[in-house]
Amino acid sequence: MIDDLLEALQNYFESKPKRLVLLGACTRNIALLWLAAGLYAQAGILAVSIVSPAARGSKDPQVAIEQLVPGMPTWWVPEHPVSFALLMASVALGIWMLHAGKKLDRFMDRYV
Repeated sequence: MIDDLLEALQNYFESKPKRLVLLGACTRNIALLWLAAGLYAQAGILAVSIVSPAARGSKDPQVAIEQLVPGMPTWWVPEHPVSFALLMASVALGIWMLHAGKKLDRFMDRYV
């Protein structure tokens, strides 16, 4: 059952390698944008955490993303190092798919 699915995926991408190139580029771009949003949110948290305790005189620098942008849903913003590592893995996967698709396309143009 799973072998049939993997074989169908292989045939799908081998028939038109540009599909793999497009999937790799989309995966890379979405992961990079998601990563940039997470880094931007972490920079905002750090900036507010530095300023807020100094103004209030407290030592607790905890600020949540929900407090920075109260009107926006923030469930998709990465906050933990594990989520940043998964996004970096997604970027690497996208780059790998992009290069593998280009290699396959060159091979198909040259030998098939």
